[in-house]
Amino acid sequence: MENNKPGEKINLELMYIYNWLDTLTLSHPKKNISRDFSDGQLLAEVIKHYLPKMVDLNNYLPASTTNQKCYNWNTLHTRVLKKINVKLSKKEINDIIMCKSLAIEHLLEKVYVGIEKTIGKSLGFKQDDDFYPENSIDDLKKTLKNKKRDLQSLKEVVEDLEKKLDVLKSEKEDFENQIAELSGINNKNNNNGSNGYNENNNNDNNGNNNINNNNNDNINNINHNNNEEENESKNNNDNIKKENDNGSNHNEDENNNEKNEEEEKENNEEKENNEEEKENNEEEKENNEEEKENNEEEKENNEEEKENNEE
Repeated sequence: MENNKPGEKINLELMYIYNWLDTLTLSHPKKNISRDFSDGQLLAEVIKHYLPKMVDLNNYLPASTTNQKCYNWNTLHTRVLKKINVKLSKKEINDIIMCKSLAIEHLLEKVYVGIEKTIGKSLGFKQDDDFYPENSIDDLKKTLKNKKRDLQSLKEVVEDLEKKLDVLKSEKEDFENQIAELSGINNKNNNNGSNGYNENNNNDNNGNNNINNNNNDNINNINHNNNEEENESKNNNDNIKKENDNGSNHNEDENNNEKNEEEEKENNEEKENNEEEKENNEEEKENNEEEKENNEEEKENNEEEKENNEE
């Protein structure tokens, strides 16, 4: 397709528009795009190709006069272009009717975008790898240079962060070592305190054992004294009985016998009481011995616990 003026240099940024139009079948061939599209009929056909229900071609007849062209464009603008979000000013419509350079191309750019947004998909012509703007290579070089500069800045930031991370790791190790040292000191103090507590318990147990031994000795002494008193009382009774037997008077003998029987009865009761007391003392002695054994067993347990703590 030729551009709007013979010999005019083709604008590379608009090549996708020309390629796009070349794929469409229109009512008459495209020779000069500015003149061919000046009455609005071909643009109506382009839009109908994608949005058939939106365009009625009977409203856009071929025109050669300015008034008829203005009518077509005003109708197309009101009924179609506004619906695909394309707006035209009176000046833009007049430039298209007067076939000014690139006027129709700029409108077709807007229509291309409007059709894509309306149908919700790309028409596939705008990013053609075969065509680049004249300044695109310089822009790419500039962009690449900026990217390299940004990459170098990022590398410096990463290196700085790695150094800070190494410092933090070192500080963490020092902190963990300090915690370990403090934990070791606390454990040692706790062990010493436990050993001292066990030694105090052992001393208390030894003292208790000594007290129990003294109590047992006292009880044994009391029992011994009670036995001696009981023997002495028994001897006294025997002597009294002997004296009564040697009496000369039968009545006195009888009285003495009755008296002796009563005394013997009392002595027997006393003896029974003494024997009961003796049994109680023996039972208390057994309890003391059992308590002594428990104290010795507790002492052995404390010594074993002390050995465990020392280990």
